[in-house]
Amino acid sequence: MPTLMTVLLCILGASAVGALLWLRRSPGKAETAPQAQAEATPRVRTAIQSFSANAGQAEAEAETAADASPVLPTALQSFVLLRTDTADTPTPQTLLELADALPEPHSMFLQVTRELDDIDEITAAVKNEPALAADVLRTVNSAAFGLTTPISSVHHAIAYLGVSYVKGLIAQSALARTLPASTPGSDQETAMHRLWKSSQIASASAFLLARNLGVENPSVVSTQALLANLGDINLVSLRPELAHLYAPKVSLLERVQGQQAELGANSAMLAGLLAERWGLPGTIKGTLDLSLLPLTVPPDEHPLHGGDLAAATVVYLAGRIGDAAVFGGLQDIVDLPLDDGRPVELHYLPEYLEAAALQRLHASLQDNATRRALNRILAAARS
Repeated sequence: MPTLMTVLLCILGASAVGALLWLRRSPGKAETAPQAQAEATPRVRTAIQSFSANAGQAEAEAETAADASPVLPTALQSFVLLRTDTADTPTPQTLLELADALPEPHSMFLQVTRELDDIDEITAAVKNEPALAADVLRTVNSAAFGLTTPISSVHHAIAYLGVSYVKGLIAQSALARTLPASTPGSDQETAMHRLWKSSQIASASAFLLARNLGVENPSVVSTQALLANLGDINLVSLRPELAHLYAPKVSLLERVQGQQAELGANSAMLAGLLAERWGLPGTIKGTLDLSLLPLTVPPDEHPLHGGDLAAATVVYLAGRIGDAAVFGGLQDIVDLPLDDGRPVELHYLPEYLEAAALQRLHASLQDNATRRALNRILAAARS
């Protein structure tokens, strides 16, 4: 009996302890645990999803940045530049007819484009042409240069204006002797005058920029810039109805578009053909053939590289400086838009400056001495 009572008491004690433990457990814990677990899983999943989304966005932004390039202006998107340097078709008949209508230029023109670079040689050549000597002295003493004491010496005038600028005057005078005469006061005569002014400014600017930027043979670069308008000058002389393409505010792109619409060719193609027929140096012919490429293609599609690309870039930029002064009224070189807001003909310029290692251009244009020299050149457009 005592043994039975002991067993019963142990059972009752164990039951009481179990009941007390059950009553002391946290209310609702059993029900809330599964819910907490259910909530934890979505929170972890959301964090992973957010990380993946952010990573994907960052990767997409990085790819976009890597592929980013200036948006191609609408005007260039549908424009195709006609070229002869890569064409498989024969030279357009229009160009052949234009070239056949032009006689070989005066010997002094050929001399200027080939070998005249020394100031003493230039002085001797000018003195042998009284009309040309008068032009040089009239130009240097014009109001545009604002000299307080007139210059009466041809040698002094050439030293002041610069050999490259005077070479432009010589080339103009020599070529004008063989070109058909234009009607005084006509749109044709005005267009010719503007083109020569632009060429002279481009030549002088090219020499200065090439020298300051360390481009080889600045005098050669200057001559290439001088002749960059050769096709335009001869084109207007033979087709006076195209003079409207050389009116103020007409852009280079609009000019070339008009040429191609009318002729099925452009001025660069004509210039290259004339250079070949007249026996101009091969470097000049090559430059003329490719003179419009920076308008339409990036530098990685340009056939020139290294120093040749640097020279071509300076020639193209100098041509745009000449046009900006003559056709756009540019008076201060720092007002030439080279970055944001630049005109369509300079769209690819930043890429060319980088490819040709000419990034120092901006600093050079900000230099006071360079700025004054270039502005003096621009002043010639108003003389």
